[in-house]
Amino acid sequence: MINKSEYILKSIIKTYLEEQNPIGSMLLQDNLNVPASTIRVYFKRLDLEGYICKLHASGGRIPTQKAMQQYWQNYFSKQKEITLKNTYTLLNINKDYELFAMLIDNFDYELKEVLNINEQFILLNFNAMQAILDYSEDRFNFFSQFLNLNLASIKIILNKLALNYELKQINKMQNDGIYYLCGEKKFANIVKLNSFNSILNSNLLDYFNNDLVFSELFLPENMGVSLDCFYLNKKCKLILAGSIYTNYEEVLNSLKEAM
Repeated sequence: MINKSEYILKSIIKTYLEEQNPIGSMLLQDNLNVPASTIRVYFKRLDLEGYICKLHASGGRIPTQKAMQQYWQNYFSKQKEITLKNTYTLLNINKDYELFAMLIDNFDYELKEVLNINEQFILLNFNAMQAILDYSEDRFNFFSQFLNLNLASIKIILNKLALNYELKQINKMQNDGIYYLCGEKKFANIVKLNSFNSILNSNLLDYFNNDLVFSELFLPENMGVSLDCFYLNKKCKLILAGSIYTNYEEVLNSLKEAM
């Protein structure tokens, strides 16, 4: 059962996401029907615990990055697969919420065949997608041992062995699985790396071992989320990235309403 401190913190966060202004005790008093004096006691406690902070001496409070990370981790852990009929809604989200969006195949594939094409090429058959490599006997034997292994595991092995050519060819195959992309400028402003060319493609999916990514990839007060999505009769991933203070509840509701 949620305690009063958690209840007030959640109310601060939800109100801040709607108002985008510091939250005072009087506003919460009206919203929660709790005396302002009681709310101020919890303000002090939450401030000491690092969940809220004051921007100005006499101003209201805003949730900290710590609070927002916990809030979104809890929120997105309960989300189910969403369905997209078209990409117009993603363009609207990019404009309305200043979000980066990428709709991409989830690449949940296994290596089904390793074919020797006239000792000139090697064809790696991952279900509905194929990667083509220059032939060598060692390379053919190397990949033959990975039959029925999933694509993600194979890429981990290639990364560990620094087999850059093989990775490049597989990434080239995966780039064909990007169905939509918008908000590249936004992404450039919030990503940690000086150059984002190496990840503004199918490689971006490799950073989302967990559904949510914070400081591992993004600058402070920013985040990315990977959502299970169904598009064009395919299981996909929808990656959204932007400010940690964006109202992602509204974003997801707008996607669901467009179904």
